[in-house]
Amino acid sequence: MTIQAEIEAIVGSVLGSDATATAGFCVEGVKYVTKALATNAAIRDRLTSSSDVVNNAGFTITNTVGLSSVNRKDASNGRFRMCGRVSFNDSFNALDPDSIYFATKTDPKYYINEDKVFILPVPTSDELGMIKHITPATSVTIGGSTITNLSSEYVRGVVLYAALQLIQKRMNAIDKPAGAVNLTTLAQGDVTGTQPLAQNTWFDIVDDYIKDEDVELASTYMSKINSYINNYQAELAADRTEYQWYESKYLKISQQLIEFLRMYMDIPMQPTGVVNEASAND
Repeated sequence: MTIQAEIEAIVGSVLGSDATATAGFCVEGVKYVTKALATNAAIRDRLTSSSDVVNNAGFTITNTVGLSSVNRKDASNGRFRMCGRVSFNDSFNALDPDSIYFATKTDPKYYINEDKVFILPVPTSDELGMIKHITPATSVTIGGSTITNLSSEYVRGVVLYAALQLIQKRMNAIDKPAGAVNLTTLAQGDVTGTQPLAQNTWFDIVDDYIKDEDVELASTYMSKINSYINNYQAELAADRTEYQWYESKYLKISQQLIEFLRMYMDIPMQPTGVVNEASAND
């Protein structure tokens, strides 16, 4: 089943602007779910990707939600050594052989500046830098069923998040009755007009008819006003019912998302089993 089909199973048809918005909600959902799951050490490594660094351009972390480790190879056939983090100010000292912060092949450093990770000494093709990071996908194809860097079992969390945001979008779209029967879009004496007309103006018109002793015309216009008001109230009641339906749906989906995340975040960080027992020969 596609991601869109799963969302539609919760909120109904997703078409047009809703489909476009849903793709964006899914991207937000991937980041939200990934950050939540990353708090569990047993899952964190499954979310981790690896990127090589071979120059001084730095590694961009604009969309990264976590760094697991920063390493540098000490020789072409050597071992990767973990880099110690220094501040941007101390990065200058990391280039100074006389400083305690001086970065060497066996004691490399890294620092973060302007959303980029820089490794010292600067990595080369023979002495690679390697960054383990958690970077959620920045695009989601809702017509597909998979998401980059996210295991299939966690996609359900993204579906629930996107459905929740779509429900909220639809709730926000419920403003007031629209169209010719809307009290704010009636023109003076014209049921098909679209120019605003204050309600008091209607009664001023009726009052003028009464003063002119044209009771029949006043009654006719008053009847129109009552008709507009009744239609408006009917639409308003329907909108209120629709809003309440979406609101109840929103609460249910929120609870489902919380339960989904709790199911994974409550996983013990260490394997469970029988505790070690004392030797039986004592």
